[in-house]
Amino acid sequence: MTRSRHLAFVLIVLLGISTGGRAQGQSGLETQLNAGTGRHTELGINVGTPGGINLSIGQWFDRWGIRASGMTYGSKMRGIQGFAGYEFLNDSEHRHAIGLAVGTWDYQNNSWTYAGPAYDLSIGGFFMEFGIAWGHGTYAANQVIWQIGYVYRLFDK
Repeated sequence: MTRSRHLAFVLIVLLGISTGGRAQGQSGLETQLNAGTGRHTELGINVGTPGGINLSIGQWFDRWGIRASGMTYGSKMRGIQGFAGYEFLNDSEHRHAIGLAVGTWDYQNNSWTYAGPAYDLSIGGFFMEFGIAWGHGTYAANQVIWQIGYVYRLFDK
């Protein structure tokens, strides 16, 4: 199976992991489609693209959100990635969002600047983000980008 087919399979499986309560007179899907996470800030740590072990900070404005993550290890390795997304499904435990990830990564004499679509799944404070990116630099071909980690919600409004 190619890398793109693996990513598509993972996204389909993750989309199926959604349960939720129902408001009176609405189906579960209607409740999830009409819900938003509200405004909040998130701080976290994750592993994956672009810096290996990354610190992250984000802000969600109801259904729209942004997140920056990255790390530097001096001149040996550094990277930063931004994510701007739209939450399309939500219930009391899960948030599904799609968006655009852009970033840059430097490792010794290799560098890569990239952009591409990404899928974000948040279950409680645990989150996973997977996507595919195209870029230029040492790695001109498309690459899988990913992050798995924990974010803590602050300043819920």
